[in-house]
Amino acid sequence: MKQIKINGAELNYTDHGSGEPVVFVHGVLEDYRTWEAQADRFSKNYRVITYSRRFNFPNKNSKLTDKTYLDNTRVYRMSFAGVYPHYIKKAEKKGRTKEEVDAIIFWLTGYDKKTLLQQIDRKIDFETFFAQAPQLNPDVTKITGVICGYRVEDIEDKLMQKIRYLDKLIDELAKGKTMEKILRK
Repeated sequence: MKQIKINGAELNYTDHGSGEPVVFVHGVLEDYRTWEAQADRFSKNYRVITYSRRFNFPNKNSKLTDKTYLDNTRVYRMSFAGVYPHYIKKAEKKGRTKEEVDAIIFWLTGYDKKTLLQQIDRKIDFETFFAQAPQLNPDVTKITGVICGYRVEDIEDKLMQKIRYLDKLIDELAKGKTMEKILRK
């Protein structure tokens, strides 16, 4: 893993192969590891660069700045309906199911199948999604660990913490944890 410093941020990246460069950029909920299979394949014919965006694993945390606040605001305004298919895709790539993704969302937020579909159909943003959630599960305090470069239990912004709780649970699903462990039973 190599590092480069850009605009005061240290970014971790990989660089393999030779030839015409190809840069793989991950989505909001992922990191450089998303592209491991493709990077191996492409590096036979190309120079392949994968990197983790700022605030994503394994990059170091930065102090909260106005820029970070604006980044958070951008995440809050993202459509939950736009990200939901990515949760499902991430799970299914690892042999898990949409039903398990939904069970995680139901457990975390108190939504049921009908109310979740209503929120998806309304294309609400994350801020509204969590503001209208029937009841955050009281066992969320049992969710610990690192997601997107932050210890989820230490995130001070309550909305961002709820979003990262969901990210962490989906990540655990994709990593093969049992539903019993994911739902903190």
